[in-house]
Amino acid sequence: MASPQPPFTDLISALLLDAGAVQVSVEKPFKLTSAKLSPIYFDCRRLISNPAAMTLIAGMFQWLIEHDKTPVDVVAGGESAGIPFADRLACLLGKPMVYVRKQAREQGTGSAVEGQIATGAHVVLVEDMITDGGSKMAFVRGLRDAGLVVDHCLVVLDREQGGASALSKENVYLHPLTTAAATLRYGLCAKLIMQDAFDAAMAYLKAPELWRPPDGH
Repeated sequence: MASPQPPFTDLISALLLDAGAVQVSVEKPFKLTSAKLSPIYFDCRRLISNPAAMTLIAGMFQWLIEHDKTPVDVVAGGESAGIPFADRLACLLGKPMVYVRKQAREQGTGSAVEGQIATGAHVVLVEDMITDGGSKMAFVRGLRDAGLVVDHCLVVLDREQGGASALSKENVYLHPLTTAAATLRYGLCAKLIMQDAFDAAMAYLKAPELWRPPDGH
């Protein structure tokens, strides 16, 4: 996994906090897609309403691609949060864009990939965030089943809960702009996150399977 670049980390963290995309609630934790509870919640979708933020993020993604010499024929957005980020990057790179569904369509061609794309093309998957990597691997499988080469995934934020490792096992390289821990540290330093909330969130990140809300439920 590529480590986020320090200037990117601080700027993206600031954008997320300014957009209200970072919430910490210990007493009333958030229910995740997995049905598990978490004292922290990141909502990168809030960034799509900020044109300046989206332009900056696309530029950072472009820098990572060029810095790492990542081959890109097509940019793919994951349904649905990754699509606006992929669109901005594709326009910036002057490359075609497609999007990949969470599940293949039951009607028509039954394809999981929407858009025109040549077999064997190198595709970069773009998503807003990664947690355990489950949904990202579903997208990767959908793209590969369509005959495409997928070795790289770009995300705005890595929640650091096994996603990078899961992708690595399938030979997919993760490129995050920032991480959950870095964003929380920035919030603490900027006095946007209180010390007790920060401590609880960091304890969760270190051992999410052991974390429990104060009432123990």
